[in-house]
Amino acid sequence: MVDIDEYSVHDLNAIMKGFRYGVPPVIYYHFLVPNRDFHFGLCPLGNDEDIVKFSQYISEHKVMKVYTEHGETRLLTYFLNPKPVTKVTLVQLDEAHEDVQHNDEAPDD
Repeated sequence: MVDIDEYSVHDLNAIMKGFRYGVPPVIYYHFLVPNRDFHFGLCPLGNDEDIVKFSQYISEHKVMKVYTEHGETRLLTYFLNPKPVTKVTLVQLDEAHEDVQHNDEAPDD
């Protein structure tokens, strides 16, 4: 049993070490969303935001399935940024032009 309010990804590592079967250096954790297919219901458990998502299912489903992959993962969403960047502006600076105008500044007339 674990207290989900105080649970973190590091606790998963401690649990795996408790199994004593030789923990590899890299383990990827995933949980299966209840009532979802294995191929489309796996979600990553790689950071504390993932644990928060995981905890949303705990109140209704007391037992959750957690899966591991050792060494590498095939779950494509594992490395996605949990907070997608909405806008990025790339600007190439000319070395001769020290006077840089930002997008949010009005041009001088």
